[in-house]
Amino acid sequence: MLEHSGVLIPREKSYLFENRLRPLLRRYQCASLDDLFARAVGEDDAELVGAVIELMTTHETSFYRDPPAFVALAAEFERLHQAGKQEINVWSAACSTGEEPYSIAFVVDQFRRRRPGININILASDIADETLARARAGVYFNLGSYLPNEYEGRYFTRRERRWVVVENIRNMVQFEHFNLLDVKRRGRTFDIVFCRNVALYFPDEIRLPFFHDLAGCLKSEGMLVVGSSESMYRATNRYHRARHGEFFYYRRAN
Repeated sequence: MLEHSGVLIPREKSYLFENRLRPLLRRYQCASLDDLFARAVGEDDAELVGAVIELMTTHETSFYRDPPAFVALAAEFERLHQAGKQEINVWSAACSTGEEPYSIAFVVDQFRRRRPGININILASDIADETLARARAGVYFNLGSYLPNEYEGRYFTRRERRWVVVENIRNMVQFEHFNLLDVKRRGRTFDIVFCRNVALYFPDEIRLPFFHDLAGCLKSEGMLVVGSSESMYRATNRYHRARHGEFFYYRRAN
């Protein structure tokens, strides 16, 4: 897990491997978890490694999770527009099942109603392919407790007791497989990056250089949004702290 995803499972939580990975034994015809591990490592089985990462990584997310982040996002769109930007690029890193990038798309749609001439691109990425497939489908059993009530009818349709993101919103998001451990080789920069509740699971020897390298994916003074329980303290001097109201985020230092 540490080598392929950067996620460290503490020894005291090793029971998670047994609980979560046991369903893979039959799927990959392995007699034990030891056999499963030997196959994943010895044969470098990309499909198996992906299945392990899928089951062992946390996919907890929700539409409009931490609502002040999206209020700050709308304000950042306005700031960039006032600065003369005609195209804005946003990256939702570790997008999980899609709630975050679609929430960003809702903000974009609202902003375009006021500023129709601006182009805003949304890229969403995750390391888990099955999770990405669910994100692309945009089908959900529930919408969580943060989503504004008026957005239900505007951005979703009902299908067999499920909520489906409307097509024009789905088309606003480009999804891709990407491992955040490769962030140094990202090869492009963004005006805004959401990277929430991911590096929280990285040990310091991975987390600190990760945030340092992530700055290379941001334009000068670009906006970085991390999780409410995450901090850049001691991580790197490549950012400075900023705020919108009571919400704190980071900007890439010049």
